Amino acid sequence: MNVDRVDDDGSLVAISYIRSDDQKLFKYECKLDGENIVWRGVDIFAPGEGPGRWRDEDAKPVSAL
Repeated sequence: MNVDRVDDDGSLVAISYIRSDDQKLFKYECKLDGENIVWRGVDIFAPGEGPGRWRDEDAKPVSAL
């Protein structure tokens, strides 16, 4: 996975990866919501489509290392 962008205040991180078997590009945005990390897909179905909805139901808690 690659970090493509981090907002100036660090509130939003854009990540991407290319699936090795078919070279398909996947893009996501992640943010903190309280103690949880939430994400949304970007251009999932077509280039230029933009971001989808926030996947709050898939939120994962942040834990200290």
